[in-house]
Amino acid sequence: MHDVGKIGIPDAILLKPGKLDRDEYILVQQHGSLSGKILQKMKKYNYLAPIVRHHHEDYSGNGYPDGLKAEEIPVGSRILSIVDVFDALTSKRIYRGSMKIEKALEIMDNMQKTLKFDPKFYEIFRSNIDKFILTMNGFKNTQDVIEELQELDFLRNNFFFSDPLTKLLNRQAMLTILKQCSFNDLNITLAKLNIQNFRAYNKLYGSEKGDKLLFSVATHLKDGLKARVNIKEPKNNDMFLFRPYADVYVLLHVSKKVDFIAYKIDIILEKIQDKLGINIIYEMVADGKILSRNIEKQISSLL
Repeated sequence: MHDVGKIGIPDAILLKPGKLDRDEYILVQQHGSLSGKILQKMKKYNYLAPIVRHHHEDYSGNGYPDGLKAEEIPVGSRILSIVDVFDALTSKRIYRGSMKIEKALEIMDNMQKTLKFDPKFYEIFRSNIDKFILTMNGFKNTQDVIEELQELDFLRNNFFFSDPLTKLLNRQAMLTILKQCSFNDLNITLAKLNIQNFRAYNKLYGSEKGDKLLFSVATHLKDGLKARVNIKEPKNNDMFLFRPYADVYVLLHVSKKVDFIAYKIDIILEKIQDKLGINIIYEMVADGKILSRNIEKQISSLL
């Protein structure tokens, strides 16, 4: 219930994979207060309202929403703060796998250098976390519930990253996955595909038929190339298909196999020409190399 107030935060912010800007961060910070207000109006749960409101307060006083410090923070909030961070770090995200527990604890130890958590409770947490994990592994039903929740989260996030017309991955998904490739130093082959004279086709036959053509091309490309159209953490040999805008399609293969991908594209484009009577042209944007950290500049032609 501590995050029920996120119902009042736009999904475009909650699901944003990149860094939040100042205004977005201020909005996200409201979710604790909103959660508290919602629970305050529920007779059965209103005793939880103060705990929920203050679960993002830091022991040092640098948290939010009220900048409480040390013993000013409700006991329940001080406990919740620790397990909330641990859960966030070790849960699977749409653009990355779940973080290893050792790595999560290392990050939390670094946070504690500035007294993010109550020192007494954090010491208890650290001294018991290994036993807790062993105990949790014995509860199959609990694990089933966790997997169900992750599946719901998976569907929700993929909806956000899906192009509504073609059901391919959208521009935001493309940037997210390419940033992950860059961060993990993965070699990528990237091709940009355009329907030749699509603007003239749209003008001649109308936007409704133009949309149908875009969908048909997307389906042929997806099925012919066996490309993924759901977002996941990229691994070697994964293939993704995007529609960032208009009649532009982008194929990503996480590999150095430029010639292999060009061969695959040539075959499928020939089949599309036979079935739909249209030409699609393509160019290689990245030829098996590792993207720099400034990917927007490197793939500007796709944006």
